Amino acid sequence: MPDVVITGDWKLVSFLREVSAEMDREIKKRAYAAVQIIRTEILNELSGQRTGRVYKIPGAEGRRRHYVRAKKPKGWTSDMATEAGAAWVLAGGPGTYIASAPGEPPAAPLGDLRRSIKAESIDRGFGEGEAIVGATMEYAPWLEFGTGRAGAAKQQEDVPEGYVHGPKPGMAPRPFLRPAIERTREQVRRVLEQRMP
Repeated sequence: MPDVVITGDWKLVSFLREVSAEMDREIKKRAYAAVQIIRTEILNELSGQRTGRVYKIPGAEGRRRHYVRAKKPKGWTSDMATEAGAAWVLAGGPGTYIASAPGEPPAAPLGDLRRSIKAESIDRGFGEGEAIVGATMEYAPWLEFGTGRAGAAKQQEDVPEGYVHGPKPGMAPRPFLRPAIERTREQVRRVLEQRMP
């Protein structure tokens, strides 16, 4: 569509405002679509079985509090059991969950972290759009970057400026945001680089 048109009676008409508004809408729409891709990947990452210790869910009735290995499932060889590893960890009955091991995405026994994953689009005006995806839970950065000496020992390059691990023994990182962003990078780039209709 041309941005300036001269009509038969020599009247000058500009479509710049309409084109600009359409571009703003398209930028906002694409930014939101991109963070939804990342959000979906994070939610997928926060579901599934983990390989850490077995703990009692706070406020729930449970029979065991610690990590327990089950008997080898019927028909399994020792090699099969070794390869499956966590597949034969006994959860210990109702009211327990298997926590994440260092480096795995966090376990979500109550689903609070999963429910806190939000994506939103922010309109910055003329030709600028911004979209944000992340967790609103206070402890999400602690899971992502670790705490104490265990978190600091990983020497992660992308820890935000000002983040303090603390002096206590702490917890090794259980990253879930950064791996999801890395895995979806190419898909997000394709969404953002599509030609305007």
